[in-house]
Amino acid sequence: MVDAQSLVCGGLWGFALVDVNAMVPEPMKTPDGSIIPQPFEVTPVYDPTWSNLSLNWFLLGLHAIVYLTLALWKQKQKDIF
Repeated sequence: MVDAQSLVCGGLWGFALVDVNAMVPEPMKTPDGSIIPQPFEVTPVYDPTWSNLSLNWFLLGLHAIVYLTLALWKQKQKDIF
């Protein structure tokens, strides 16, 4: 299951029109035997699907509307005084 933090933080990667999950290298084994982990886990957040892209654009638009509304409201308060 995808959590909200992954959607918001990982949403930026979801805008990519490439398969980000395919670009994640497999864990590497070094000559001394230690293992270098993957930079991040493969998750559905990064799937290059239309539904994922639509969700990310929706979240971007929602954030823009909320912050624009807050900014305009604060500006309106400043104008009254």
